[in-house]
Amino acid sequence: MQLKDIPSGYRSKILEHLRRRSAWFVFRYDEEENAFKKRACFVDKVVPAEEIVKIYQSILQEEQKRSDGNGWLGGYFIGVIITGVLIFLAIWIYSLSEWGLLLGLLFGWLPAVIGAFVGGFLWPLLLLLLVLYLAILLG
Repeated sequence: MQLKDIPSGYRSKILEHLRRRSAWFVFRYDEEENAFKKRACFVDKVVPAEEIVKIYQSILQEEQKRSDGNGWLGGYFIGVIITGVLIFLAIWIYSLSEWGLLLGLLFGWLPAVIGAFVGGFLWPLLLLLLVLYLAILLG
């Protein structure tokens, strides 16, 4: 891979990577020469193309790790939010019916938050129990 093969959309990411790595230099991209340059003591020096290609490949690897790791977990956290909201509302409504309007509104949110937090993170288990219950009930 050569410097010309790197998509132009990655220039800002490469510059950010260079700036994070070395705060003593000012980095910029020269479009006429298609090169990344660093300025030190008012002199521009070209950053070697091999170094830029290595940085580009490391950025691609980081993006690949991020995209690979979010597939299942993204779906899991969507389930956490949906289940948590449903459990919160159910517990808050139940506390309103048991404690009355004033106490239910004032203090019902506390057990609702705790129940939503616990139930939200255990939603796969709750879903399994619900399916088993329905299978036995309709059985």
